[in-house]
Amino acid sequence: MFAMLNRQTEGLLLIIVAAAGYAIMPILAKVVYADGTLHPMDVVTWRFIFATPLI
Repeated sequence: MFAMLNRQTEGLLLIIVAAAGYAIMPILAKVVYADGTLHPMDVVTWRFIFATPLI
């Protein structure tokens, strides 16, 4: 039971982190695009570069 509770807590925490990351993406994109130094393709490239090791 205790191990199950820990797995459920871990799952809930991962869901919250994923939702927060998904929610903050438009805000970060707005800031990056307002600066004007990065092209949208650059942003996508960097996003995949940082995400690939996490997968």
